[in-house]
Amino acid sequence: SYDSMTRLLQGDVGAGKSTIALLSSVLVAEVRKLVLYITPNSFIAERKYLFAKPILQDQGIRVRFFPDDLQKDHLNLIKRNEVDIVFGSIKLLRQTKLWTNVHLVVSEEIGIPENLTGRGQVSEKDEGRFGTTIRMPLFQSKETPNLLVYTPIPLPIVLIESLYPTFTISTITSKHDIPKSITLASEERDRAYKFLFNEVQRKRQGYIVLPQKGHEDVFSLSQTLDFVQALNKEFLPNVRLGIFSSHMSREDRIRVFDDFQRRRIDVLVCATSIEDSPVVGNATVAIVEYADKFDMTRLRRIQGHVAKAHYEPNCLFVMSNDPTDQDKRLVKRVCTNQNGFRMVEDQILDMRQQNLLSDLPTYKWGESSRSLRIQVRNIVENLSLDDIRKNHYPVLNEAIFNYQKALDINPN
Repeated sequence: SYDSMTRLLQGDVGAGKSTIALLSSVLVAEVRKLVLYITPNSFIAERKYLFAKPILQDQGIRVRFFPDDLQKDHLNLIKRNEVDIVFGSIKLLRQTKLWTNVHLVVSEEIGIPENLTGRGQVSEKDEGRFGTTIRMPLFQSKETPNLLVYTPIPLPIVLIESLYPTFTISTITSKHDIPKSITLASEERDRAYKFLFNEVQRKRQGYIVLPQKGHEDVFSLSQTLDFVQALNKEFLPNVRLGIFSSHMSREDRIRVFDDFQRRRIDVLVCATSIEDSPVVGNATVAIVEYADKFDMTRLRRIQGHVAKAHYEPNCLFVMSNDPTDQDKRLVKRVCTNQNGFRMVEDQILDMRQQNLLSDLPTYKWGESSRSLRIQVRNIVENLSLDDIRKNHYPVLNEAIFNYQKALDINPN
């Protein structure tokens, strides 16, 4: 037997976390051990599957997408050991009897959960949010698979300490600078589209990103079509616009994105998330409509996506008619902060001051250095109980003894 890995991978957007996650899956799959690649919902899982499938199949890896409602043919693939990597939503982890053969679970977690204690059963609403994979039924048995969790943007240290207390942490640095980003009031919308129009005249491409609620599109397909027609008439005459929406069929989404990659479309209007899609190097502009309706994670991911363009990238955040002061601060923080680790620490402090995270624990050492606290955590991971008992660390030994005495704990 062996101790299963539980590792949290951290880094800013563009650092390569998803690449590391996919490569880890490949290394395990190459020796014909089963990998589950888990996302918060099946739509994200399907999108990741569609873009990873050609790459993985070229390596001889048998890869499949499993929906939440498994059918007999899915079960047969597992029983006959005819699949190496399964992409699906976190709901699959409730099927404990099906996954007795899993060697590695890779999980992308997105969003702050309602339950911030890091304990107890996971509600349906919290599934796929930070710190929830390890609490799913698959990980409650005696023998559990290896687990690699990554998050789209770095987490503030207080969330790591609350939601991932038993995880080993790996941190990687980003190789991409965050693109030039500006915030525009709703009445300044024409400035954003004039800039995009000029970029298209220079043979560049761009995105227009619309808000979602949770992971669901806010704009219906007909509303998105009306929006596109208005853009063509008012701001972007003779510009070839395409629609990318979760309300479209899988085949239509693939076809539209392929047209965008081949420059048959100048501007892709995204009613659904585009951040997990392959980078289009010629797409240098992202206009984010109603930016104050986005959370920090998604705004940062859009920045990271555009940052990989082959030419100078730009993000233009257009606000709604009635943004709150807190929303304004959030968007400004995303625009002005190159360091994602610092950005999330500032944001969590702001949220605490607004009493929005009252369930988070407070520590007597306060808002001490993030790097120092990570260092301490890594040192503690390498300590053994035998070392402490043998008094190899006298200061620590004394502190533990005093702690036990204060709580009336028998050290023996």
